[in-house]
Amino acid sequence: MRRVLERILNAAGALGAFCVFLIFVLMIIAGVGRQLNLALSGVNDIVSWLCAAAAFFAMAHAFRHGDFVRVTLLLDTVSPRLRRILDVSCLLIAAVSVSYLTYSATAFTYESWEFNEMATGLVVIPIWIPQSTFVIGCWLLLAAMIDELVTVVQGGKPSYQRAWKSATPRATSRPTSSPISKDLPRKKSWISCSWAACCSSSCWCCWPAASGLQ
Repeated sequence: MRRVLERILNAAGALGAFCVFLIFVLMIIAGVGRQLNLALSGVNDIVSWLCAAAAFFAMAHAFRHGDFVRVTLLLDTVSPRLRRILDVSCLLIAAVSVSYLTYSATAFTYESWEFNEMATGLVVIPIWIPQSTFVIGCWLLLAAMIDELVTVVQGGKPSYQRAWKSATPRATSRPTSSPISKDLPRKKSWISCSWAACCSSSCWCCWPAASGLQ
């Protein structure tokens, strides 16, 4: 079951990366169109929807692979038993918060579908279509958090912790230029943190206008 979830999250991460690529293509087309005096209406609407889709599709994948910003100053100084208790507490709070977000997003999108609400921009489509990416991303993130919570409760290490440790370079006898540099990961997952951060920041700017929440 966990392998199936991992494949689903990888597919969602790939889909989020593809949305970023589509944003790139559309922005290039829009830029060339302006130079050629071509009217390309609706590009901004589509880009805003893709920003939200890229952020939420890749969110669960980024969480599993340790790409979220985590402050471990306290966790690194406590005993393994206390760290496990803190990890369980944090994951439980996160799961409850994401559960509420998932419920609200699902109810909101269902109302848009029930009342056949249409987008108010230049591209007039049922608004539940772009909103559904928000809902799918929330459900995937909730499933990933519950899975990590079960893993930690059973005594295992969460996936994001294993991914971070596997990406941390081994200490060598050669001195480094900075004491922090040895703690930086040598490699990251194929869904870049910068992409997730960029899409997240764009998402919260574009989502209210894209979903009619103004």
